[in-house]
Amino acid sequence: LPRDGATTGAIYRGDPAPISLDDFDITRGLDPSRKEIKASFNDGPGIYFTNDKSNAATYGENVSEFVISPKARLIDNNTKLDRGTIERLVQSSPELRTVALNYSDDVSEGTRQIVESIMQEGTPYDIVQSLWAEAYPQSHKDFVSALAKEGFDGLVVPKAEGRTHFVIYNKKALVSRQANQ
Repeated sequence: LPRDGATTGAIYRGDPAPISLDDFDITRGLDPSRKEIKASFNDGPGIYFTNDKSNAATYGENVSEFVISPKARLIDNNTKLDRGTIERLVQSSPELRTVALNYSDDVSEGTRQIVESIMQEGTPYDIVQSLWAEAYPQSHKDFVSALAKEGFDGLVVPKAEGRTHFVIYNKKALVSRQANQ
C-alpha cells in the first residue's frame, strides 16, 4: 500500500460496460473506436482506479472493487527516483533515438539532456509525467512495461476532497476483485 496512507482497503473502477481485469488495456484511451471505455491519460498511461466508490461511479455504472497487494510498490510523494533509475527508464524507450535528436544532434548528448530535464522536476509525480512526455511520447505500453520492469506497480495521485487516484502499471498488483453492479 502507498506509504502516504492514501488507501488502506479497496480501490474502485467504474466502466460503462462490465469489464474483467483481463480486458484492461492501457491503449484504450487512444483508440477512437473504443470511446465508450472512457479512458484518458491525464496522469499517464495505465489502468485508473480511485479510493472513492462514488467517484468511480461517475466513470460508469459498472463499478468493480479491487485490493492492491501489500507487496505492490507504488510511486507516491515519498518515493525517491534516483538518476540511475531515470537513466535506465530513458534508455529503455524504443523512441530514444528520435526524442534524443530533439535535444541534440548527438544521441548520447540528447539522452543526457533528457535525463537532466527529467531530474529537474520537483515531485515524483512530475518526474513520471516528464519521463512519459519526454522519453515515451508515442510508446505507452513500453512506458508502463519499463516502469513495471523497474519494480513500480503504479502511481498514487492525490486529488481534491480526500480522493486518491491510482494509475496501475502492473495488473498483478491487484490481488482480489469483487464486481458490484
